[in-house]
Amino acid sequence: MKTLAALSLITLVTAVASQASALPSRAGAVSAPQGLTLFAPAVAQNAAGARVEGAICRLGPVPSVKLGELSVEHVGPDGQTLAVEPARVAPALRDRGARCAYYHVQTAWVVAPADSVQVCLTSATGGAPSCVRRPN
Repeated sequence: MKTLAALSLITLVTAVASQASALPSRAGAVSAPQGLTLFAPAVAQNAAGARVEGAICRLGPVPSVKLGELSVEHVGPDGQTLAVEPARVAPALRDRGARCAYYHVQTAWVVAPADSVQVCLTSATGGAPSCVRRPN
């Protein structure tokens, strides 16, 4: 019986550790409305344009959330927004206990080295959007 209890504890610790390591890097993250954290996007240039991927995670004890609008923005070196694409986020955060929801957006943009890409999330209840920029 002691062996079974020890194995159960090891399995639980392993599961918690693997879930924590699955969270995106906190570098470049910003707090968003309703206890969410918006992580800096990853951008990869391909033949079709730029592919932007990222995550929104619930890191606190919020049981479920209603997401606002998520947009991906191409920002020029002068800070001007050059283009905006809406992003669809999987509805995973509506489920109790879900930690992260992910988005993937294929754009036609060519992101120059001096340009940047940012992701903005508006609150479902209004207010200023929370934005996080991909570090150059």
